[in-house]
Amino acid sequence: MRTPTLDDMESGTADWTTTGTGGTPWAHVTTMATSGTTSWFTADEGSTKDQSVEMVADVAIPAEGGTLSFWHRYNTEINWDGGVLEYSTDGGTTWFDILAGDGGAIAANTSRFLAGGYPGALNTSANALGGRQAWHGDNLAFEQAQVDLADFASTNVRFRWRLGCDASVSDQGWWVDDVRIATLTMCISADLVFTDGFESGDTTGWDVVTP
Repeated sequence: MRTPTLDDMESGTADWTTTGTGGTPWAHVTTMATSGTTSWFTADEGSTKDQSVEMVADVAIPAEGGTLSFWHRYNTEINWDGGVLEYSTDGGTTWFDILAGDGGAIAANTSRFLAGGYPGALNTSANALGGRQAWHGDNLAFEQAQVDLADFASTNVRFRWRLGCDASVSDQGWWVDDVRIATLTMCISADLVFTDGFESGDTTGWDVVTP
């Protein structure tokens, strides 16, 4: 079990695992990064591919909720090859799109992205992600995606980044960096109010100053 944290991908792969079929899996690379020199990357290949990089342990989302954010750069065959963010609430056995419900306590919520959401759906094809909302095309540079975790409050959850390709046309691929899970903190500021109605005649605490 993990608490909210930041992984800038500079400390190795111990907190992650890769799974999937077809093509080359995700790998730690130094070809492109947001901070430091390292990120996760998988290539957009011209053959059927379904590869994920996922957290090896659950994160305990506190009762006040929080946010998941990450930076990514993608350049894939537009409309055909693309990536999605998925979550699991049963230790990685079953996975759901970040906008979908899990059939239990987590309801679907199409407004879960606070920034950097999916640009559109992939075409239906041999791609395992065909027809789904996904990141695809070329976003030109690293950008941040941010997810509201209010629906996951008091839940143990893990996340994965999944790229799917169809059987033709390749492109560069998908880089993911600086994954952060942060709790929401409530800052309450109290004004210190000084009240003196001057009716008591008590001058304690006051000085008369003559210019």
